[in-house]
Amino acid sequence: MRGKTGLALLMMLIAAFSTHAITISGTVTSASDNRAIAGAVVSYENLAGTNVFSDTTLAGGGYSLPSIPNTLTTGILIVTASGFVTSRQILTALAPTDTVDVQLTPNAVGTGTKKITGLVTEAGTANAVAGAQLVLFLHTGLVTTTPVDTVLSGADGKYEFDSLSSGRYDIAARKTGYLNNNTATGLNLSVADSITQNIQLTPVGTRVGSLTGKVTAADTAVAVANAKVLLEQTASLGGSVAIDTVDSVFTNANGVYAITGVPEGTGYRLAVSAAGYVSAGSPNLFTVDSAVTRTENFRLAAVIVPSGIVKGVVTDSASLAALAGTEVVLRERAVLSGAWVALDSTTTAANGSFSFAGLGVGTYSLVAERTGYLTYTSPVNEAINLTKNPDTAAVAIALVPVPRGSLFVFVQDSANGAIPGASVSAIQRAAAGQTQQTYNGITLATGWVAFAGIVAGSYDLTISKPGYNTVTRAGQAVIANASDSTRVTLRLATGSAKLVMGTVKTASGSPAAGAVVLLTARAGGGTTLALVDTCGADGAYRITGIPVGYLSVSLAVTLAGYQAQDSAGIAIVNDTTTVNLTLMPNAGVLPSAARSAVELSVAVTKDGILVSGIRTGVPLRITLYSVNGRTVMNRVVENPALSLRIARAWPNQVVFLVVEQGSRIIRQKVIVRQY
Repeated sequence: MRGKTGLALLMMLIAAFSTHAITISGTVTSASDNRAIAGAVVSYENLAGTNVFSDTTLAGGGYSLPSIPNTLTTGILIVTASGFVTSRQILTALAPTDTVDVQLTPNAVGTGTKKITGLVTEAGTANAVAGAQLVLFLHTGLVTTTPVDTVLSGADGKYEFDSLSSGRYDIAARKTGYLNNNTATGLNLSVADSITQNIQLTPVGTRVGSLTGKVTAADTAVAVANAKVLLEQTASLGGSVAIDTVDSVFTNANGVYAITGVPEGTGYRLAVSAAGYVSAGSPNLFTVDSAVTRTENFRLAAVIVPSGIVKGVVTDSASLAALAGTEVVLRERAVLSGAWVALDSTTTAANGSFSFAGLGVGTYSLVAERTGYLTYTSPVNEAINLTKNPDTAAVAIALVPVPRGSLFVFVQDSANGAIPGASVSAIQRAAAGQTQQTYNGITLATGWVAFAGIVAGSYDLTISKPGYNTVTRAGQAVIANASDSTRVTLRLATGSAKLVMGTVKTASGSPAAGAVVLLTARAGGGTTLALVDTCGADGAYRITGIPVGYLSVSLAVTLAGYQAQDSAGIAIVNDTTTVNLTLMPNAGVLPSAARSAVELSVAVTKDGILVSGIRTGVPLRITLYSVNGRTVMNRVVENPALSLRIARAWPNQVVFLVVEQGSRIIRQKVIVRQY
């Protein structure tokens, strides 16, 4: 991510270079039914709330927080999810690899009819206490509670929690000037509809302590003036956490701070922040005793803004011409795992140049991709190292054009005569990670078909024509910067035209009268033939006239009110082939208002397929199948527009287009023609 600056990046770098980092992982589930919760946000932060690591749970409810500094063995784990009460718990003495599973409680407030009321008074005087904060906790386990609501006592000291569901509740009450040790526990609304619980708060009086210390720069020991020192108190009730701000001050010119009149209590911590420095906090919670002064000094590390640069130029290895518009991806090597992680991408300018700025100390590599060229990846022994801040590295990338050659195929009969109109398909034997190339052509009147300037490599050829036996030839070589030719002999096929017949029934066993059966025959090399028949009253269909030489067929059956049935890759071996099919009723249709917005239309162009009439706001899945049932493309569009263009990236052949949106499935057969 170009221009990574500030505190967030520094925290990442500190974590990455820690030699013994901590990893927290686990699963988030619902306390009501133990189901996994996807999309929950899990965060772990230090007690000062400044060093935050986050992840979002997947479908199985799992999360992982790696690369946490080994100094952060104590902190707060916070889990939030829509429809659930937020969970907060303090973790201590974390191991290098620790598992913390979390159960979230569904929102209980606002869904019930029960309530808890009461009066907050001052101990010893019975005077009403106004403005006291009361936090309601719901029991979610044997010893665990979760905060579900917060109210303030009124001028008369009264409070009320209403719209509660059944369950066991606790209340924690607090107010500045009073001790934070006032709780009411075990309030059971499972057996009562209403509970009255009065609470007394004890004034602090003279039971107070003081805090003092000095804030300096970590590298120079110079005093840091005007640093903000925040005093907070953490109260834990049954494993849940509530944090109150008690006081805040600023350091003087000598970097000294002082906080007086601190109520006696436990769970205190200090958080320190200053412009230009990384925030810091108390490593552990501490206790304040009466008339005792606690001293805690802080050393703040200066924020180092990464300003490294990786730049370069991309050229053609042969002509040395600049290659504008080339995509360049910057990757960084992870310190712990050694894996390459993509950070940013850009495209080269008109002069072929590119640049990535705002980089920290680390090891980087580049990946450059451009159509018609071999992909470039920085060699392992030529990794890009930024060893200081700032630092600059310049890289020259020469892209090698994809090697190409030409192949000429002559198709002849057994008398060595030219056969025009024969289909020739050349499919490359692609290496791992390489895009497979497929080329199709038709022989001319001379019997020749030319594949000029195709990607060099080894190809499998399929040559066919109706009335002839199909011929395949494996391992035909196409040499870079060379031309080669080959001859193929097709022999007349013997036998009669083929027949495909059968019966179409519904799932209940009734004949599917009126069902339309579309048969697509494939002879090889991309040659196709489409025939159609309509089922009679008995559900029977009969498709004749399939010429000798066609090796396989596909059937697409449609009938109003039923799901379309596709059967691909049916081998034609005998003169008569029987295929029986069953149609399933539609699972459901969209409401009429939505149905009119999902009437799709499909247009085939030389650039691909255009799907229009899409309903916005509903996820859309588009799947393309080849005639033999192979998945050509499978894409999910979460927020589709009204129309979508599918760029052409498959061979010329008959394909099935399946569009799924909401509860409706739409199938269309699309013939991709030779342009």
